[in-house]
Amino acid sequence: MQRRQATQVLLGMTWAGAWKAHAQPVDAESDAFWALLREGGVIVLMRHAQTVSGTGDPPGFRLDRCNTQRNLSAAGRAQATRIGQAFRAAQVGVDEVRTSAWCRCVDTADLAFGRHRVWAPINSFFQQGDQERQTAEALQSLRSHPKTATWCW
Repeated sequence: MQRRQATQVLLGMTWAGAWKAHAQPVDAESDAFWALLREGGVIVLMRHAQTVSGTGDPPGFRLDRCNTQRNLSAAGRAQATRIGQAFRAAQVGVDEVRTSAWCRCVDTADLAFGRHRVWAPINSFFQQGDQERQTAEALQSLRSHPKTATWCW
């Protein structure tokens, strides 16, 4: 009986690629990336898709109101859709999708994978948040990563 690899996606980080524990990063545009995902025991970090150009979230933005944030552009929505298509074409199943609370990350997850779960440790702590606590919680999750699971963060 073939074991099904569990995959999680986590959106909100600032670097895209994959690595195994104690290994070097693997570029997301290489054939080795997809082969590594199919093998399992991998963590993938992914940033949200392209946004409307600008410098960042406007003053007074609110996480519960997308119209107050910097959001995906039309190109970003298309890009997120292509991300999901690439995972499906490579036959990489996704069991869980984690994202920060920012609408651009949630929208990227939904467009690519059709679902998401907001996970506070990957929320930005640039303007708000608790860097020490969030980092510790994210690192703990990395340390407890099952050797047979593929997580995309």
